[in-house]
Amino acid sequence: MSEIFAFADILFQADVFDPNRYNNYLILGYFAMWLIVMVYIFTLASRQKNVREEIQLMKQLLEEDEEPANR
Repeated sequence: MSEIFAFADILFQADVFDPNRYNNYLILGYFAMWLIVMVYIFTLASRQKNVREEIQLMKQLLEEDEEPANR
């Protein structure tokens, strides 16, 4: 009976002998993480640019509204 358990242990631990088996998944995971981070940074930069343009437009509108009141 113990021989069956010993054989089962050997079968289940067969993957342990090849530690490089999952390196491709590790590399793919890092690539996906960096891709997501770069896309997120790009969207943040794009949003910041849009906000700056809107602020500039609002400043121009406020200056135009103040000019006739000063005359």
